[in-house]
Amino acid sequence: MDSRQHIPNPYATIQPAPPRSVDDARPGARSMSDMPVDQLAGPYSSDPSATNTPAQRAAKRQRTLVQVACETCRKKKQKCDALRPTCTPCLVKGLECQYRAEADEPRGQALRTRVEALQTELTPMAEVFALLRTEPQHVAQDILRRIRDGLDVRAVLDQLNSADVDGAEDMVDVDVFDLSDPTITSHNVPIKHHEGTSALMVTNTQVIPDGYVDTLMPSALVASVMSPNDEVWPGVAKRWTRLTSNDELVAHLIHMYYEHQQWVCDFNNRQLFLEDFTTGDTNMCSELLVNAILANACRCSNIAPHRNDPWHESNPGNAFFQEARRLWHADGIDARDSLVMVQASLEMVYYYYANGQDKIGDRYLYDSIRMARNLGLFNRTGVPAQLDPHNRMGRAKAVTVWSLFEFVSMTRLSMQLEPLLRTAPFWPFPYNSDSELRERFHMKKWQLARIEHKVSYLLYGTVPVPGRMSATPMQIENIYQQLLAWYISLSDDIKPDNDDAKAYQMLLGCRYHHIMLALFRPWVTATATDLPSDVRFYQARAKGLSDASAAKMRRLVERHMREKDRNIFSYHYCPMVACYILDQFRKTQKQASMDNMCGDQQMELDWQYLADLITQLPSYQTFITCLRHLHFTGSYLYMAQLALRAMQTIAEQSRVALPAEVWEIFGQLHDPTWTATAARHVDSSFAPGKTAQDADGGRLDELVEKWEKLTMEPQYLGLESG
Repeated sequence: MDSRQHIPNPYATIQPAPPRSVDDARPGARSMSDMPVDQLAGPYSSDPSATNTPAQRAAKRQRTLVQVACETCRKKKQKCDALRPTCTPCLVKGLECQYRAEADEPRGQALRTRVEALQTELTPMAEVFALLRTEPQHVAQDILRRIRDGLDVRAVLDQLNSADVDGAEDMVDVDVFDLSDPTITSHNVPIKHHEGTSALMVTNTQVIPDGYVDTLMPSALVASVMSPNDEVWPGVAKRWTRLTSNDELVAHLIHMYYEHQQWVCDFNNRQLFLEDFTTGDTNMCSELLVNAILANACRCSNIAPHRNDPWHESNPGNAFFQEARRLWHADGIDARDSLVMVQASLEMVYYYYANGQDKIGDRYLYDSIRMARNLGLFNRTGVPAQLDPHNRMGRAKAVTVWSLFEFVSMTRLSMQLEPLLRTAPFWPFPYNSDSELRERFHMKKWQLARIEHKVSYLLYGTVPVPGRMSATPMQIENIYQQLLAWYISLSDDIKPDNDDAKAYQMLLGCRYHHIMLALFRPWVTATATDLPSDVRFYQARAKGLSDASAAKMRRLVERHMREKDRNIFSYHYCPMVACYILDQFRKTQKQASMDNMCGDQQMELDWQYLADLITQLPSYQTFITCLRHLHFTGSYLYMAQLALRAMQTIAEQSRVALPAEVWEIFGQLHDPTWTATAARHVDSSFAPGKTAQDADGGRLDELVEKWEKLTMEPQYLGLESG
């Protein structure tokens, strides 16, 4: 007998499960007994007819593809037959069936449509968030109040940008920064007064005699500068001003205005203005506007006496300007907001700026912005997508609002002040690529102004946070690429680096490089402790691009000085270039002192040795050229005199040993009477030295206080410690 014990099988007693009843089956399911025999036959069936052929197997593997599944099937990752309005799986399960694309729309196109819809939905929210972050406290609180009252985000934005909405009158100036202070108005402009000043610059009630300018600029003198090709319009003098009856004089000044100044600031459309100027129509012309234009035009005329002294009684520009002020402050004139009023106000602003009184001119600038807002020039609604070339009023509105925007953007960035306007105008440009040269030039300037405004808003439009840069490298690079794209888009007759470039082209190039310098300046001047460790690498790139722009700007100024048609407004960029060169002088002097160290003792360097060292630098001749140009321009432009005197102050503060010929140029303005007069009149925020990398020149108001203490001696003022 086998010694191994018998081990019972544990599965022997397990009985097969009984068949499930029909009642226990899943609702809707069919039993196998109910299925046809052909459906039960499989690949291993003994039925020969059930054997699949290759064609049958290929047909069985084919699937029906759909372009876009419904959202429910897509989320559950299940097959969808894409039937509309409800697919079969959703119909069987009783689920909601939704599609994000049309039946014949590709999935990629549907996604793009969805992204555009989301961007459209999020854009108003981003705008409101930007307003809450950047606007003054009371404006932000008002925005939050309106949102909590149940207004939609778009409704809030519409109220912020429309002056016709109910309740808009209780909002602060929303298109500009806070200008609601009642003390800021052109009616209470503080005019500096001192003994001996012309009464023309002191009081608003002074009435200038009729024909006063004819005594300053006789007919014979005017006839000597008129050419046979100069157009003269009979009767325009008596029609538009009381101060002269000489039509040739008025025609001469109008020609000078459009030949020189309007290339810089296009406050009015030349064609529209001259049409009404010659016919007597007041839609695009007025007595106030004409007198303001003639005041600025006298600065461009070489026959205007004492044009470099705005305070002199014999300066015809002074007389025209006082007549414009009288008309401006006439009873009820502020109640008539119009395009002509905005243009005249901007002309008066420019007169103040050109004479070192930009702080007074800002009052008129605020009035210009208010009037433009009241006229709806900053509204989003009601702006045509494209201007009709035959619509005179539409073209005039577009020119006016874009000129206002450009002037504000240019001056605020130059003075390193917070921007007055929040956004660019919504009006289309009144010119295109087929327009004449002058119009295309202004269109490109307006495009540059949009980038200029972004730089100003990025650097000075927000409250600085300690330990954080005002702009990130990504933001700086974004604007830098926009500037490059703008420069590449310039046509050959506008691009400033051509060999035959005119003065206005070179000034545009200087402005372009000035924006570059302002964009990179916070990174160039920052110390290592000011920069976060993860972005310090960007400082080297910022310095390289800044130095390149400074060098190109210097070459443009050098070429501009050699041109016969020197533009009188180049005074704005000559001090900036001179300040950069002065920084190079100071660094060279520092390096020379460090090279002459004897142990821990610093060897004294002779003043003449340092001066000779500076004269050998390649940029020295450019520095001398800038100073000489400022002195030459100062013979007919007062602001150039102020810029030259400011350069002298910055030179003394920099403690650089400059050669004797530099001090000879400075000494030509060393007149106690001139200094005292300037100290009593200048009211300016212009800061020529602040644009340089290391210069700390200060603003004109700060420099004026030091002018009476200037030594004017070509002596070595000492070295800064290395």
